[in-house]
Amino acid sequence: MASIGKGISDAVRNHIPVWIDDAVVNVLYSEYKKANGMLSKEGLSGFKSRIKSASSWVRKSRKSTNTGFERLYHCKTVQKATLIVHSPPKDDSANAYVFMMDGKPIAGGKTKLKSTHVTTALSKDKTSLKAIDVQFVKFSEAELISMRTRMEFGDGFEFLEMEREV
Repeated sequence: MASIGKGISDAVRNHIPVWIDDAVVNVLYSEYKKANGMLSKEGLSGFKSRIKSASSWVRKSRKSTNTGFERLYHCKTVQKATLIVHSPPKDDSANAYVFMMDGKPIAGGKTKLKSTHVTTALSKDKTSLKAIDVQFVKFSEAELISMRTRMEFGDGFEFLEMEREV
């Protein structure tokens, strides 16, 4: 079902299975267990299938920041899991996202995700072999640590390069 808004949320839900690969599942699950999560990792109704299901994610809020907009998503089937997606001031694309577990940034990256009103094609996240085509870059551990600190005291996405064309 298409959204009535800018089309970013539909694009985000389309990309959830792309962004959540096995490595991301592993780190999210590890943090989930530390937060006393009860689900098993595998299985039809396990953590992995729930977290990767686009239909499990709903947008809870959209707020303006000094660098654009942040959308907060909540996983309906894994209560401790959230996702924040940053979009630039034009608000027709997304340029960064971070998955959080129990309020702690765990994994994320930079992307060139266009609104579904611009294109219905998935971006080339993780599928291209040519460096010039890569449109997805995972945050390093140092960037995640920095983001955790910044999210406690202000805009966690403010360090992003906002001038590039997406």
